[in-house]
Amino acid sequence: MSWIAEFVSSGRMVELIIVFILIEIVALLAWRSRSPRLLRKPALLGNLLAGLFLMIAVRAALGDWPWQIVATSLSAAFVAHLADLRGRIREAMTPAIGPELRSATRGPAGARRP
Repeated sequence: MSWIAEFVSSGRMVELIIVFILIEIVALLAWRSRSPRLLRKPALLGNLLAGLFLMIAVRAALGDWPWQIVATSLSAAFVAHLADLRGRIREAMTPAIGPELRSATRGPAGARRP
């Protein structure tokens, strides 16, 4: 068996992908803490978590782990996917207001809008 086939069938490739996803999550959260405006979409986190849980399910299936781990990972991926969809739908339903309109709707400081 070639080293590539062994790398894939042993689950090591999936473990490497899991590590990259975790690094990406940590990096994005660190980036968000420094610049909250750069990453305001929590849907991105839901997308990453869905992928992470799917990779855990694949690793569990390749490693002949108990079926409960596979089922739990797939369920968690589904919940993360729903959270991702919810964020995307909310974003699509929210009208985009540019900075020039945003300042015009606020009016002077302390003033009440009609």
